[in-house]
Amino acid sequence: MFPALVHAAYVPDPTEAAVLEAVMRDEAPAFMRGDPSLIGASPEVAAAKANAPGEAAAIAAKAVATLRKDIADFYLGKPTRIQVSTLAINVSMYAHLLPAGHGCPDHMEKCRQALTATERSGKRDEALASVLKRFQDAGLDLSPFEALRKTADHNP
Repeated sequence: MFPALVHAAYVPDPTEAAVLEAVMRDEAPAFMRGDPSLIGASPEVAAAKANAPGEAAAIAAKAVATLRKDIADFYLGKPTRIQVSTLAINVSMYAHLLPAGHGCPDHMEKCRQALTATERSGKRDEALASVLKRFQDAGLDLSPFEALRKTADHNP
């Protein structure tokens, strides 16, 4: 799954790892369908797909591999793009809110339903605060995320 995380500053718990794996497994298919995806938000990846549509699957696979590396780097405490730190934070927050038997990552439809149900949870703020504290305690670089939050606080 994420072998580079063995010596990480932060090691995702089994539920976090399952949710992260579900997200990674869904990135390329979502990109290929034209659905919102983190890899599809990259101008370079979108341009590559537009310029070489026959190679879209290979482009998506390479972009997912890069995203996996970026996530592993984040867990090692290395600076990353805001999208990467936000993804890791969201993965951990959703994992914290999931019920037992969520189905991630092997039963994608059940996993999606469980993740969607967490969006209505009244415990999201508490879960986010808990995730941010764990990540800060582990020494992860949250500066891009904190800058985004400060901007959002000043521009409601």
